[in-house]
Amino acid sequence: MRSCAHRALDTADIVRDGDFSATMGYPLQMAPVRVAFLSFLFLPLLRGCGSEDTHQTPAIQLKPEDVHGCYEIALSEWKPDLRLGEDAKFITPPSRISLSMERGSRGFEAEGYLLRPAPGGQPSIHRSSFWKIDGTDTITLVWTTGFSGLEMKLHLEGDTLKGQAGTFWDFPRTRQKAEVVARRIGCVDK
Repeated sequence: MRSCAHRALDTADIVRDGDFSATMGYPLQMAPVRVAFLSFLFLPLLRGCGSEDTHQTPAIQLKPEDVHGCYEIALSEWKPDLRLGEDAKFITPPSRISLSMERGSRGFEAEGYLLRPAPGGQPSIHRSSFWKIDGTDTITLVWTTGFSGLEMKLHLEGDTLKGQAGTFWDFPRTRQKAEVVARRIGCVDK
């Protein structure tokens, strides 16, 4: 691949000369159109010149101790609104949760760390719930009945987890999404 300097010089030569008829086979009257067209083609190549960051800082790996603890969850309205009625309980997490550092050992929970209602919080209908770290900066929280439930993909911002929740079902149903904000709270009974 040619360097940014070479690409810039090639483009400058074409634009400066202005007579594209010899190289492109078009009459001279078409030069303004060709200049605009070539600019459209070459500018994206030039845009990245000089912006390469050769000193990128590697992402810091999120660790369980960075996020364990208790959080209060706030969800936006589910989109699209499917008016689930009685089925809404399958996509409703506890309002206060505890992210444990204890690894799960049974069923789906063996995929990550235990996720439970915070002390004094009400449990959900789900028989399994766990959380895990995905990549370097994302945690995934899952509540499942074994057939249906919800999953949250969250990023740590200070003492707050933010991201998006999505539903899943064991039958054809439109997937819903909601925005999530989970604020860290003390792990004590309210």
